Amino acid sequence: MNYSAERLMQIFGVGRHSAAVTPAEAERLAHDERAIAERVYGLGNPRKALELGNKEQGDGFRYRGCGLMQTTGRFNFRLMGCAGSISSTTRIWSSRRSTRSNRRWLNGPQGTQCLRRQQ
Repeated sequence: MNYSAERLMQIFGVGRHSAAVTPAEAERLAHDERAIAERVYGLGNPRKALELGNKEQGDGFRYRGCGLMQTTGRFNFRLMGCAGSISSTTRIWSSRRSTRSNRRWLNGPQGTQCLRRQQ
């Protein structure tokens, strides 16, 4: 997330993303990965934070996109942890071979049951 001000505007600018980053904000945030993640995915963007399950300061950066599936958000990290039958919320599947089967699992009945347990 090491974006220039220009790139921030292209991706997260007003009319492009729910973060609606302004030019002044883009200048201030440029190349500050933690600040960008918090503004875009964390409490700096309440609508997106709610959608992703990010509820604490720092969650935007802590649960930013990673792994082959670019899993983003506290809720999705927990779901992936449940799918992997592990207690850690930060383990992400990263094997190219398993990505397709992971998506099938998450969209099937097992993923639905896991989701219910997480709520």
